[in-house]
Amino acid sequence: MEILALCDDNVLGKTFQEEGLKLAVSEHFYNGGHVSPEQALEALNNATSANIVGQESINLSLQAGLITNKHLLKIQGIPYTLIFNL
Repeated sequence: MEILALCDDNVLGKTFQEEGLKLAVSEHFYNGGHVSPEQALEALNNATSANIVGQESINLSLQAGLITNKHLLKIQGIPYTLIFNL
């Protein structure tokens, strides 16, 4: 089982709240280092589950066909989703 946490640099370390929902993009969970889009896609394809936060990371997942717009949620305008491959 491999869990992947992927986020954009501009949301790392920030917390977003809206209507009782909270999205904490903690450095402890998300900061495993910088990767190229190609490395991110390879990791996404091999992950059992993935937490994806931020427009660039979401766009990469959309373009690869891993998610669709119906899978997206937003808090304070920041898109995020979860993927589960069981």
